[in-house]
Amino acid sequence: MTDAATTGGLDGRVPAEPLDGEDGLARASDGLIRHAFGLDRAAFEGLLTVVAAASKPATVEVVRRLDEGASLQAALGLSQSAIAHLYAQAFTAFNAGRYARAEELFRTLCILAGDNADHWLGYAVCLRLREAFGKARAACANALKLRPDWAVAHFHLLEIAMREEAFDDARSHFASLEGRTAELPDGMARELERFEIALQRRAPLPVSA
Repeated sequence: MTDAATTGGLDGRVPAEPLDGEDGLARASDGLIRHAFGLDRAAFEGLLTVVAAASKPATVEVVRRLDEGASLQAALGLSQSAIAHLYAQAFTAFNAGRYARAEELFRTLCILAGDNADHWLGYAVCLRLREAFGKARAACANALKLRPDWAVAHFHLLEIAMREEAFDDARSHFASLEGRTAELPDGMARELERFEIALQRRAPLPVSA
């Protein structure tokens, strides 16, 4: 992920202000982006104006940066430490069983810094827990695009397929994990053995060459 915010200002006249300083936008970013997700351009710009209490030029500058291809993290001027802090909050919420809050935070991380596979995987696990399997599968696929052939992501896709009783898909993901249990945490490795037994009872798994 990039850490540097774009410098300069609107038409070269208005300096770009980092938005994770004293104005506290870093602390408000999770709520801001959560509600901004899915809004059209005009609504997003308006919401930035209201929540950030920023001047109109500063708000338009954020949108300009997005138009130029900057990540939302860079466009808002959020530092890497702010993203790391948000990830720590998401992880802590998940471990405390506050899955709805963890999902909100992981979703925010995916929007702010969607080039990190860990963000997508955390979001996927939260979605799976509330049985939003389609969205969870899509989030896992995004993680794999960023980190191809990641065993942990394949495991979660296997788990989703088992929950949906999509056994052909499950066998495909199981095959991707064959001989790779060392790449999984102990708990996942044990669960993989249980999945193998369940799949064998449905139909024999193909024998490796």
